[in-house]
Amino acid sequence: MHLKESSIKDIFAIFSYTVLLGISSIFGFMNMVGEMGLAILAGSIGLAFANIDKISKFKGAGFEAEMCKTVLHKPTGIVHKLAEDGKTTSCGVDLQANPKEWAVSTEKVTCTHNGCKNDA
Repeated sequence: MHLKESSIKDIFAIFSYTVLLGISSIFGFMNMVGEMGLAILAGSIGLAFANIDKISKFKGAGFEAEMCKTVLHKPTGIVHKLAEDGKTTSCGVDLQANPKEWAVSTEKVTCTHNGCKNDA
């Protein structure tokens, strides 16, 4: 199931990049500025939704998205969501107790405790 989900995300991301770069470029060469802007917006929103599990904040029409910050616990291999204070995980683990055991990560959260687990 994980491989199928990954393949679908990859196809969706490729399609979004094509719309963002390819279609918008064609509209630009044809001097269709309005259509080019819509293609850029559609591709950007598509890429944001392709990575929806990694987004922590999303603003409205100005289209501003902020990615979740995650940390990897090296001894266990579990990926936690970083709390807003930057000193603990969202499930309450203190990162400063053993800082060498933690590394910044871009992987999906794998912690199942309240606060860290993905509710999406």
